[in-house]
Amino acid sequence: MKTLVLPIALTLAVTAQADTDPLIAQTLNQHYPVNADASARLARASDGKQRECHYYRVDDDEYCMTLRSEKTADSAQGKRRYLLFTGKNLNEGHASAGLAVLFAFTEENGGWRETAHGQTEAGEWGDAPEGWQWQEFGPGYWGVVGKSGFVQGGGLEEAFNILHDDGERIASSTIPATSSYDEFCDPAVEKFCDNFWEGEAGAKEHLANTKDLQATLNIRRDLNPVGNSWPLEITLNGYDGRKITGRENNGAYRLAPIKEYRQEKYTFPYDATKHDYQMPDNYPIRFD
Repeated sequence: MKTLVLPIALTLAVTAQADTDPLIAQTLNQHYPVNADASARLARASDGKQRECHYYRVDDDEYCMTLRSEKTADSAQGKRRYLLFTGKNLNEGHASAGLAVLFAFTEENGGWRETAHGQTEAGEWGDAPEGWQWQEFGPGYWGVVGKSGFVQGGGLEEAFNILHDDGERIASSTIPATSSYDEFCDPAVEKFCDNFWEGEAGAKEHLANTKDLQATLNIRRDLNPVGNSWPLEITLNGYDGRKITGRENNGAYRLAPIKEYRQEKYTFPYDATKHDYQMPDNYPIRFD
């Protein structure tokens, strides 16, 4: 799946649209009224680039909300419009996620009536992902897919962040997409290695715990939808663990995967009661 990165020109156009579109302005003012104190803090944090904060608080997290993208779609149920807002967390710590909120509207009497909205935390350093892709998740029902993650202890973990309209609510799903920790410094190759392990026995133990798993996402529109939502298909490539199979002429370790994944496919069915995609038991990427 290619993550959609909004060009700067498009981002500016969306920002300008937020100032002139009555529905966008109404939604911002109704759900996220401007807060003077938060606006002052946002201006300081952004060196004056952002001066107005449409404020939203969730427990101890405070967000400044802006329109990220919007879409209008025709369906058998009539015309539907979607607004995607993202929130900058005023707490900009590494572990502080941003916020994404999707609103759904139906056309009614020449205007728009809100039918649902839902949200998910995503991102790091207080920012939500910038790249979101519109996808049709069920016949006439749309949503967005983003991707976010974090680096910790030399390892990278990423997830697909999904918000979509299932006809009853805006559902939120988080699906592990990347798990990578492949650091290995071979003393026969590198001049300096600050390894915490020693010798071939230590190298074997370290390599057994390395991995590099990468997933792509596809919506199976050829299958029957459940709860207005088609199943997802996640395709996995990479390896889980490595082993030493010998030595090269220069003394470097010759490595091979312990468990290799090549275009391995996993189906995530939609549970209409839980309003969530269900991870199969044998899916290899798991986050604690």
